[in-house]
Amino acid sequence: MLEYEAKLKTEALRQGRLLGVVDRFLDFLASVSNRWQTYFLPTASAPPGDDFVIELVVAARAQFMVT
Repeated sequence: MLEYEAKLKTEALRQGRLLGVVDRFLDFLASVSNRWQTYFLPTASAPPGDDFVIELVVAARAQFMVT
């Protein structure tokens, strides 16, 4: 979430938009999101630090993955 916030706020400032719009959007996104507890082991198939994302997608039976 923090990476989304940083990118969206940078772009909002560049476009001269209010940062509150970004905050409200991220609040909405968090309110409709599901939390999942995952346990992962590092694998050679994923870049370092990204292997947990693959496990989360599988555990959540997600239809989409946005990274």
